[in-house]
Amino acid sequence: MLDIGNVVDLFLGSAVDVPLRSVADTVARVRELTPAGTPLKALPESLRHTAGAYLDALADMAAEGSLDVRRVKIEVVSNWKELAVHQPDGTISRFVEPGAIASNWQHAGHRRSTAINGAAFADAVSNLFAGA
Repeated sequence: MLDIGNVVDLFLGSAVDVPLRSVADTVARVRELTPAGTPLKALPESLRHTAGAYLDALADMAAEGSLDVRRVKIEVVSNWKELAVHQPDGTISRFVEPGAIASNWQHAGHRRSTAINGAAFADAVSNLFAGA
């Protein structure tokens, strides 16, 4: 049976720009990204969450009918491991590999990313799980 975490995995798998054979490993690595690259052990307990847990929480909110999820933009960077969630107030929550500096350019050359409208993400989740 498909659960919300599986839908988030499918969402991430369709957003990463990697060969099909690498999708599962890449999704697992994206799920483990940490807020601003801070090792989880260094964060206060209330802030210890990975990118995967953050997206799972957004999906749960969408399934419950929260309108807040509709206002974000989720960006998955393909040429380095980064997930950026753009908030309506202009702030950006960046998840990168532990030890990386989230505000620095992580790769030579241009930045390739896929941006997903929060409303589209919320609609997909709520159509599958509303009231579940």
